[in-house]
Amino acid sequence: MAISGACSPSPKIGVSDPAPPSSSSLATTTSLQPPVATQRVCTEESVRRVVDAFLSAYNAGESNLSERFFGGSFLWYADEGRLREESMSQTTLNAYFATRHSTGDQLVLQKFDFYGESPFDFSGGVGTTLLRTDNRSPEPRVFGFKAAIDCPSHRIKVWSMGEIPA
Repeated sequence: MAISGACSPSPKIGVSDPAPPSSSSLATTTSLQPPVATQRVCTEESVRRVVDAFLSAYNAGESNLSERFFGGSFLWYADEGRLREESMSQTTLNAYFATRHSTGDQLVLQKFDFYGESPFDFSGGVGTTLLRTDNRSPEPRVFGFKAAIDCPSHRIKVWSMGEIPA
């Protein structure tokens, strides 16, 4: 499941840049312009901290992960056991995690790629691979993974992973 649109800027189709204001109108139009961000909200380090903290709590079998790591900007958490409409329900997330924990499910970050900050919603995109182990399979399985982190709130908006066939 691809989420690249949620994590990287895309051009605005059909929208052209306005002509620059003339020097005589600059004083009146400057106050109408939206403020320009002078500091990035998302950094690789801030996004990595959220991902690492979630994986640590997940692997420790902690409860209430939904409340701690997913917030008002939640869109979905999808993997092999949570697809389609179900993946978009935050209310069932803790029960899903409890079921995964009962199988000894563990997620280990194998690679971390920061895609940058979206200028549209201050989310930081990340893609990587994870190793998943549990009591049902003797060998670790490799999963491709993408996420979007809402940087102002330090919450996960999107978490999407799928097994990469060997």
